[in-house]
Amino acid sequence: KQLKYLYIYEQSYPEVELTKYRNIVQENLIHILSTLCKHSQLFGYQLGEESKPYIERLVSLDSKSTLSDFDQSSELRKCLLSLWADTAIKQTFARREEFVLMDNAMYLLGNIERIIEDEYMPTFDDCVHTRSVTTGINRETFTYSPNRNKLERYQIVDVGGQRTERKKWVAHFDNVIGVIYCMALSGYDQVLWEDNTVNKLDEALNLLLDMLSNKKFKPINHATYIIFLNKRDLFQQKLKQKPFQYRDEFGPSQDENAIIEWLKEKISSFDADRRFYFNVTCATDSEDVDRVFKICHDIFINSEMSKGGLLN
Repeated sequence: KQLKYLYIYEQSYPEVELTKYRNIVQENLIHILSTLCKHSQLFGYQLGEESKPYIERLVSLDSKSTLSDFDQSSELRKCLLSLWADTAIKQTFARREEFVLMDNAMYLLGNIERIIEDEYMPTFDDCVHTRSVTTGINRETFTYSPNRNKLERYQIVDVGGQRTERKKWVAHFDNVIGVIYCMALSGYDQVLWEDNTVNKLDEALNLLLDMLSNKKFKPINHATYIIFLNKRDLFQQKLKQKPFQYRDEFGPSQDENAIIEWLKEKISSFDADRRFYFNVTCATDSEDVDRVFKICHDIFINSEMSKGGLLN
């Protein structure tokens, strides 16, 4: 989304693109409140009388529900606002690290009144805060100008990270010069959507180790690996409330810099002969993404020149 905004649409999302995100934003918001309702019941909280008529209706909806699932937009507006105002839902939200909740929940709930207006049209910030599962293989081709005299063509291949999607990766290993591996710093106390017994950080580290050591990934063994330690903003917020702990290896700690350095060292130990490039990122920040992509560009160019014997 950020690369399309920066390099394809030149920092101006067209209205047709924004319109596509309208339903996604609403789907996310409905799913968030549906999840909170379900877990409020599991926690044994008593919802207010005003909220009760809406609970069963919302819990029965799936993650693809939008305004069309209600008789009229005012019905949805009343339902969502009533639930978010309920003390039991707020108490459940405070315990969100105990179950799987979309990590854009705080942003969307903080903008709930605007999002459910009849004439709502997403802002670009709304778009980058949407969450949808990547399925299949998505390609984006764009040109990038490192200077005024030169245009370079890039193709980004976005692969679904879920376990069921990984078998599709191998068909797209030809001519890969770089792997951008994204892992969420904020996932240290979260579990997977597909397996609530597995910690997100554990999964991210184990998958990266597998990519570096498993022979099925040999076709991309030559690629330059850039590690995005992403969701810095959520990580910083979470650290204030809950110290970082990884098994018995590190922590508990609320020292952001020490945690990041430990993660870099751990990842580097996966392949002592490889140079990893690390960037701490916030993917919802356009300036940050632009800065990081410029760094990635320089790394990829220098790496390829070095492999070709053009650099020492």
